[in-house]
Amino acid sequence: MRQDLDPLNTLETSLVTDLINLQWRLQRAARFEARILAAENPDFKALNNMSLHAARLKRQVSATLKEFQQMHKQNYERMIDDFKRAEVHHKADLLYGRPSTVVQNGFVYPLSDLVSWIAAKKALNDAKAVVRNHNYTGSVQPRRAA
Repeated sequence: MRQDLDPLNTLETSLVTDLINLQWRLQRAARFEARILAAENPDFKALNNMSLHAARLKRQVSATLKEFQQMHKQNYERMIDDFKRAEVHHKADLLYGRPSTVVQNGFVYPLSDLVSWIAAKKALNDAKAVVRNHNYTGSVQPRRAA
């Protein structure tokens, strides 16, 4: 779940940890409900209580996930904006042949992340240009037998 949600900072990581814990408790509640129903004489009061507890957990998961998604979107947009601004400083530094000034200009991520981001952006733009300039029909041509 941590890998899927990819938290960007400690607050997001805390929300992901909350989601993991809530999900674990929800699965535990489902197992408990199954045990109640499998009993020879099911305790319907306990089943009702566990169902109410599970419903509350589901609402907590939903609310926490929504909070995480909103926060993650804002943080991601802010991070991309930071990278775009740092890219301009980085390119100017390269053109002037001077040491990097991105940190002095407020960039808080590792410089290697910026360099990787710029390279990935360039690779994507190059790939788009190749596709745009290629006579692509969308179908795969079968190979001819030799």
